[in-house]
Amino acid sequence: MEQAITMDGALRMGNLFFLCFAVTLTSWIIAEALYNLFFHPLRTFPGPLLWRAFRLPFVIKAIQGRLAFDMLSIHEQYGPVVRIAPNELAFAHSSAWHDIMGGKQDFAKWDEYYKVQDRQATNIMFAPAEEHAKMRRAAGFGFSDRTLREMEPLIQNSIGLLIRRLRDHCKSSEAYGKVDMSAWYNFTTFDLIGNLVMGESYHCLENADYHPWVRPIFQVTYISAIMSSLGHYPWFKSTLLRLFRPIISRKILNHQAYTRAKLAERMKVNRIDLVQAMLDINRDNEVEMDKLVMNASVLIVAGSETTATVLSGVTYLLLSHPDKLARLADEVRNAFESEDDITVVKVSQLDYMLACLEETMRLYPPVPIGMPRIVPKGGRIIGGSYVPENTHVAIWHRALYRNPAYFTHPTSFCPERFQGDPKFVDDEREVLQPFHVGKRNCIGRSLAYIEMRLVLARMLFNFDMVLNDESRDWMANQRAYNIWSKPPLHVRLSPRSLN
Repeated sequence: MEQAITMDGALRMGNLFFLCFAVTLTSWIIAEALYNLFFHPLRTFPGPLLWRAFRLPFVIKAIQGRLAFDMLSIHEQYGPVVRIAPNELAFAHSSAWHDIMGGKQDFAKWDEYYKVQDRQATNIMFAPAEEHAKMRRAAGFGFSDRTLREMEPLIQNSIGLLIRRLRDHCKSSEAYGKVDMSAWYNFTTFDLIGNLVMGESYHCLENADYHPWVRPIFQVTYISAIMSSLGHYPWFKSTLLRLFRPIISRKILNHQAYTRAKLAERMKVNRIDLVQAMLDINRDNEVEMDKLVMNASVLIVAGSETTATVLSGVTYLLLSHPDKLARLADEVRNAFESEDDITVVKVSQLDYMLACLEETMRLYPPVPIGMPRIVPKGGRIIGGSYVPENTHVAIWHRALYRNPAYFTHPTSFCPERFQGDPKFVDDEREVLQPFHVGKRNCIGRSLAYIEMRLVLARMLFNFDMVLNDESRDWMANQRAYNIWSKPPLHVRLSPRSLN
């Protein structure tokens, strides 16, 4: 009897504890929502009700890879300045680039977004201002016009191998010219950047497959995107990192160990490439090895995947618009008598090609999301609105570039908008900034244009291309994380006779 009474009392105590916990949690949630909606410094900015009240809707959409798509409709409904979380604003304003990143602005990057691991060495992506300037100066020598001109033979060799491998592939009785161009562009850009950073190719083109070091990059990038979103819940992020540390750490540490070993080999020689200046500085003990490894990884990922993405996008859009494809093919084939004529200098003179690339980056920006910055102490005026300090602010590329307030026929592929066509005279083309602006803009912009122009010119010079039916809706169902999660882009190639 006494045991039954004791058990009954314990049960009641347990129920009471659960009830108290539930009431406390519910009260806390309600209190947080009321504060965020009616008392928060950002309470006057418009946005979806649940998004203004809680961070969770933002995080869920980000993890699903749908946030970059939803942001356009949110801006269309609520305007150019939208509150997308209790402490975050999204800007689709023509002056936002300058107000946040231009001139002498001192908006810091939000560390929790860029750092996946707690003790991760800094790199050029998220280093503090003074350290970033130092890294930028060192890396700048590798991306100077002079260095890029001297590296042209290395670039041309990788692209030449792409062309030869695709011609061989077309001869295969099993392939019948059908290729996944998204994969082949990745093979090319990874091999190329490996050569320009580590001094050796990853042999993806030779093997028609990803190198064991390259393949995990896509998984690590996806993991990083999830961890970046969970940075708004540090306790939850830390818990996940502890639970999945064996998996996450193994992938990241293996990636870093391989990079460190290759970089150590690279340091034994002097050559003209993207990292020689950084290695020279390291010999003076100004930059630690961990930071060199991190910067090398950033250069490899940022210098390969994004370029391959634009090449995939422009190929898909051109093949989906045969009239545009025919015009660009004519421009390329009339400009060059042989492949040897296709040089960095000459491809820079192809006006319609540049227009096609610009229009591709408008419709399909290689980084479609918003990269959060933190408003400095004292607050700032952004897009004509005062924004309090410590607010997260971002410009969402895909949403901005498809906004009808700034572009005529915003969802149509119209390269002529960049060639003075009067139909597009009202376009605000200065809002198109896929490489960002200011002191932290993309250091690899010139290299990216060189690669994209040379690859596209040599592809169109060597092949006729037709989009396979299975890839007709290639862009429709993609996921957007920090980068795009791309399905295969199936294209049928017909080699041209160059005799």
